[in-house]
Amino acid sequence: MKLLPVPPLTETLDRYLTAASPLLSAEEFDRTEQVVRDYAEGLGKPAQAELERFAEMENAEGRSWLSAAWLKGYLTVRDPLPLSTSVGFRLAWPTSAEGTPAAAFAAEVLHAFASAHLAYVSGEVAPEVTPRGEPVDGSQRVIMAGGIRRPHSGQDDIEPGPWDPRSRDVGVLWQGRWYAVSVSDSDGGLLSRTAIQADLQAILDDAAGADHAGTALDFTAPSYRGGDHAAAALEELLEDEANRRTHNRVRDALFVLHLSDEDLAADGLAADGLAGDALEAEFIRRVAFEPGRAWTWKPLTYQVQLRHGLVALHMEHSLADGGTLLGLVAEAHARVETGERDDATGLPQESRTPDTLAWRISDAQEAELEADLAAYRDRAAPLHVQLVRVPNPIPTGKRISADAVLQWVMLYAQRATYGRVRSTYEAVDMREYQAGRTECLRANTPAAVALVEALLDRPDAEEAATLLATALDAHRGWVKNAKAGNGVDRHLLGLAEAAERLGDATPLHDDEGYRRLSTDFLSTTSLGTRDAVLRCAFAPTSAGGIGLYYVVDGDELEFTVIHRRDEAERIEEFVANLAIGAERLAPVLAAHG
Repeated sequence: MKLLPVPPLTETLDRYLTAASPLLSAEEFDRTEQVVRDYAEGLGKPAQAELERFAEMENAEGRSWLSAAWLKGYLTVRDPLPLSTSVGFRLAWPTSAEGTPAAAFAAEVLHAFASAHLAYVSGEVAPEVTPRGEPVDGSQRVIMAGGIRRPHSGQDDIEPGPWDPRSRDVGVLWQGRWYAVSVSDSDGGLLSRTAIQADLQAILDDAAGADHAGTALDFTAPSYRGGDHAAAALEELLEDEANRRTHNRVRDALFVLHLSDEDLAADGLAADGLAGDALEAEFIRRVAFEPGRAWTWKPLTYQVQLRHGLVALHMEHSLADGGTLLGLVAEAHARVETGERDDATGLPQESRTPDTLAWRISDAQEAELEADLAAYRDRAAPLHVQLVRVPNPIPTGKRISADAVLQWVMLYAQRATYGRVRSTYEAVDMREYQAGRTECLRANTPAAVALVEALLDRPDAEEAATLLATALDAHRGWVKNAKAGNGVDRHLLGLAEAAERLGDATPLHDDEGYRRLSTDFLSTTSLGTRDAVLRCAFAPTSAGGIGLYYVVDGDELEFTVIHRRDEAERIEEFVANLAIGAERLAPVLAAHG
């Protein structure tokens, strides 16, 4: 396994100035350049030496110099996780739910994912490799065993699930209740899909519900709190021994499955209903942000929309990234049993309803939870998701980086709409390194900005060809640097942590240039394929910012655009400019040799 290198200080500082230059005026850039020069000659040297020392120590322990800072960045988030770091994924599924009993389709999904999780825990899934054959670090597979994020004052921690396939259950959420459904026997063997379907049918038939110790409050309500308030409230809840047992069962559940059957086309929406992309956008919005759909402190909550046959996932992001998710979904797809689904009429005549978990809470605790949920709903309400499709400007058969093109389309829309360029974040998978997570690629290179500026004025063919070639080379160079462990953002983070350990000041990190670069106006990501994940939604990472998931879908580019209606400006203009940007790029790409 490759070790994550500590890049040379001068090279990172040079790339930092390059990345920050499009975001600053000439006067601002001169000030930042002086700050960087002073840092390189002064405080940067001991910080670099400390980071190199720390890296050697962490490497020997199976981690990287980034591991502690990265995990701390997640575990110190104080907002409710769906409004900050968690992600909702719309999953592809190899079969259709049409004409199938709801319990049968849900059982197919649950059975396939249970099979995949148990195979990981049993050591049956081969180590992953990159397309180039490099081994992929397997540490993110810890999420396959369940576990839970546990709120604490100041910084949360992780309580892992048992790495044991025997006698495991999953939590099924239905109408606000948690049902414990067994998925493996005492030898670790996967239970049949017929048995799981029987349990799910009994749950769906449990209209009257189970005893909730005097409360009808949604079981997941405590997990929609954030930060220190969540920690204090959970500690109070766990003073009760029965609640501690409940919490431990939630922790040890292999994963969670949420079931819903609302009519997305009519439920509280426009009279003419929703269809197609509008319905999909509403679904992924609910997956990501609507309370009650996940135990947000569990790594993985799968979601099945029974009425429309949609499959999704809510992921707590502390321990794993999207690349690991792709492998997990591919495993589940491969484990979908072929042939006819189990027929509901063939189920046992007498099936018991699985056990339910419930919180024992006082009237005062219930009232506080209801108030906290209301506050969460108010904060989540302005979050809006829109699917945008524009014609794919990349000519068929031409080897042009789709990632670069999509980034330029988004950069064009930003520049055309707002008249200036702000920072764009793009995630790069780094799991080929020991304990690797992601690197940040700053796609708004000076060459990309020059290309987009020219597109605004419709350049002649010769100028456009030169600008395109330069922008492609620049994007390729930044990708190579990131994949080689020579990115800018993570190294600067490591230097800040090193300065903190030394007790030194961090003037570079206090500078306006660093603030501009590290404040993501566009937070973008893509998994590059639609085989497992169709799209995802997540909260924008800065006030007024926009989240974007992007992917090529045949002859179209698809963007999932997420923003807060109470903060973001001129979104419809931005969306319109995505199409214009693609249109203006098309002839330039067509002429590329």
